Amino acid sequence: MMAGSIVAVGMAVFWSGILIGIIYCMRKKNLFVKSFGIGSIVGLYLFCLLRMFLPFNFAFTQGIELEGLFSDIFRILCLNKYWIGNYDVTIFDGLILLWIVVALFLFGKFLYEYRKTCRVLQEAGEEEPQSMEVMRKVYELKGKRREVVVLRSKEVNMPMGMGIWKRRIVLPKQEYKDEELYYILLHEYTHFINGDLLIKFMVQAFCCIFWWNPILYLLRKDLDQSLEIKCDVCVTKNFSAKETADYLQTIVATLKAAGKRKRKAGFNGTVALGKGKKNELLERFEY
Repeated sequence: MMAGSIVAVGMAVFWSGILIGIIYCMRKKNLFVKSFGIGSIVGLYLFCLLRMFLPFNFAFTQGIELEGLFSDIFRILCLNKYWIGNYDVTIFDGLILLWIVVALFLFGKFLYEYRKTCRVLQEAGEEEPQSMEVMRKVYELKGKRREVVVLRSKEVNMPMGMGIWKRRIVLPKQEYKDEELYYILLHEYTHFINGDLLIKFMVQAFCCIFWWNPILYLLRKDLDQSLEIKCDVCVTKNFSAKETADYLQTIVATLKAAGKRKRKAGFNGTVALGKGKKNELLERFEY
């Protein structure tokens, strides 16, 4: 039974990793993204995560006995027992214990930093009439009203959204034109409507659980970019050419302003209008 569980976990992680690698390579192809749709690609990434987390065996699968190197490794890790204290343990038992301890530590650290940052931003932030007035226009455009508190804080260097239940959009303390503020709030509110913060939270949790799997960090990085592209597409779907140009100009202006400030808050939710390297920004502009 234990052998079957080990193999199931190993196969789920292995094949999910292979599929993530294929999706990552294909996602870099413009034709593939435009044909398949960025939303479908995000869905495939999430399917890979779910498959990794639920390493069940399908009824039609049949195990194959392997001899030689694989059987020797399995025997050393899982069958050879060592007397420690009052217990007979295997190397595999020790690896599982290490996995659990590190995963709990990383997940606890993630939750602590998240809650601490939410508290700091809530206490240091303050609401402003201009932001709430522009936010009402965003509600009208989207036709969906999910209450969001807009704050200004010196603790952030660029606009960001946080909170799954208590939603906040936190802006740096600077002057914004109404048009700039409108595009920033519209972008971040679209993240809330699409459930992107919940997805990012879930991916971060998976990275804490499967901390030893490097493919997950590749997925997290590319999924962030995919969610930004998806959000951009949703925001500009019914925009005129001028509105789209103004939206893109706001992205550039926001990033330039952020580069001049030092960020104090230690955790990002969804960063409004995104961030990243020049090639990632150009990729978003192309779509």
